[in-house]
Amino acid sequence: MLLKSIGIVNIDKKAIHKNFTSQTGIYDGQHDLLNRKVLTNTNFTESNCYCFRFDDKITRPLVDMEALWIITKADRSGPNQIVTRLILPGCFTPPHVDWMQSYSKKISKNDQLRKRRWWIPVDDYITGQVMMGKDYTLAHYKSGEVFPLHFNGLHCGVNASTFPRYYIAFTALSGNH
Repeated sequence: MLLKSIGIVNIDKKAIHKNFTSQTGIYDGQHDLLNRKVLTNTNFTESNCYCFRFDDKITRPLVDMEALWIITKADRSGPNQIVTRLILPGCFTPPHVDWMQSYSKKISKNDQLRKRRWWIPVDDYITGQVMMGKDYTLAHYKSGEVFPLHFNGLHCGVNASTFPRYYIAFTALSGNH
């Protein structure tokens, strides 16, 4: 089933395309994903399973955060982070479950069940650029659409196109206490 968006936020795509490149990003070889049991006996390697990360301090100013807070109904008083990722053509994120180790350290044990993640494409859908999970697929999306990500279930992302694939991940606590 195609996952439906819950709203749209404005993103400064020009600034992302100009400033977020493989030369300026933080290389993420996805070591932790490649070492997980689910990927044993596969051909997934660091030559095709990597991306570049752009942290909160440079991503946040390029996203309409007020609209994002309203759309997600996230808890503004809790810890949150927003990052951009760039996946080059021919690369992908192998099947995995998000453990969110660094974010989980910032929140109390009582708040662990309130963790949420949303996925926001920077560009409109291009054939070959998809994200999928056990019971959903993200495709045919528009730039800035906000999708609740089922991070605690097995999911993966693919860039089988000839263009870079940019997306934003927003992590926060749900607004429901």
